Amino acid sequence: FGVFDGFHKGHQAFLKSAKKEGNYLIVVVPEDLIVFKLKKRRPQNNIKERIKAVKESRIAKLVIRGDKQLGSWEVVKKHKPHIIALGYDQYYLKKDLEKSLRQTNLKITIKKMTPFKPNKYHSSKIYA
Repeated sequence: FGVFDGFHKGHQAFLKSAKKEGNYLIVVVPEDLIVFKLKKRRPQNNIKERIKAVKESRIAKLVIRGDKQLGSWEVVKKHKPHIIALGYDQYYLKKDLEKSLRQTNLKITIKKMTPFKPNKYHSSKIYA
């Protein structure tokens, strides 16, 4: 899971680390409205541009749109991953996901990925 706005080396490193955790990487990119709800700002690039950038990296096997409703986790229920990789700074997403998973029978491991030069390659550092 990630916004992947202004796809940069930090995003690439995150996806490469996530890919090493399993044998099939699915990347979930949230809808623009969901980004606004989470970050209180619209993404610089719309969802089509963000998906295109992730696909062009050729790291993931599949790149899909996230849920239209925040917190529904339909994409997780549909794809039933064994592992979900989250960025080192996705605290609230992790808590919400853990809460949701407790209400299902899905046995999914959540792993936080190690940051790659977070002082340089963090979207908040690149987009002011």
